[in-house]
Amino acid sequence: MVLELIALQSKRSKIVGSFFKESTQCKQFDAVKAVIGEANRSDRPENSPHANGVNEERSLIEPEPALQSEAKSQLAPKPSLLGACQYSILIVDDDEDNLLYAHYAVEQLGYRVAVASSGRGAIASAFSFCPDMILLDIMLDDISGTDVLRQLRQHKQFEAVPIIAVTALAHDRDRELAMEAGFADYLVKPYMLDALEAMIKQHLPS
Repeated sequence: MVLELIALQSKRSKIVGSFFKESTQCKQFDAVKAVIGEANRSDRPENSPHANGVNEERSLIEPEPALQSEAKSQLAPKPSLLGACQYSILIVDDDEDNLLYAHYAVEQLGYRVAVASSGRGAIASAFSFCPDMILLDIMLDDISGTDVLRQLRQHKQFEAVPIIAVTALAHDRDRELAMEAGFADYLVKPYMLDALEAMIKQHLPS
């Protein structure tokens, strides 16, 4: 069962397990873990495209070919369990448990989903997947979610895409700074499924 798998691999299994308690999609869950695991391995320093002296000043708005290829092959959207949906959502989080929970939750709501576990991976995936919405963690390991937002907003195709800040930073000032930076909305982790659904539907009305 999926609940047993999560209990073995996550210290926060009670949070994730409460959502997966009725799921029988074991094969799909394993596939999601494989995608995220590969994405995490690609983000490690030894696998970084800059590890061999490549110029780190290269613009993030022009993702390197390796990242684009990875985004197309590993971050490709999975078919929704509820049927085809006109909207697609990119989820960005460097915590594997959070990413698993969000991926499954959004997919169960009927949206097409892609995931990224780093800021640079998020930019590459945004260009290849062309999402209608981005759920973006602010505190990422490589570059901040705010930097990802600013880079994407420089491109015309992302000017109107709702980018939601998803973060554990819950102070009013943190929310104000996020909104001033240009985020369309602000979602505090951990969040309930109904709060996530309401926010998505607010910005992607059916």
